[in-house]
Amino acid sequence: MDLAEIAQLSVDPLSGPLFLAIQNSAFCLFVAIKREEAKVQRSLKDAAKKGNKDVCRILAKEIVQSRKAVNRLHAAKANMNSVSMQMKNQASK
Repeated sequence: MDLAEIAQLSVDPLSGPLFLAIQNSAFCLFVAIKREEAKVQRSLKDAAKKGNKDVCRILAKEIVQSRKAVNRLHAAKANMNSVSMQMKNQASK
């Protein structure tokens, strides 16, 4: 095994099937969270029409939490992409 093959092995985990599976699962999480957020928004509108302030407050907090979760997932995905780019850059030198 020469140095080029060793360098390629060190890059493969971030461009290989595991990395792609993690990115795909992150995308699935985005979609699932957005879908759930849409359901909560509909419930929030129904509760607001009925005048349930306590229920509205709880549902609004849930929407805020889901948006924060999406932002955290975006940040994690950006960090993963950054690490991947750095590893590829190191391997190309």
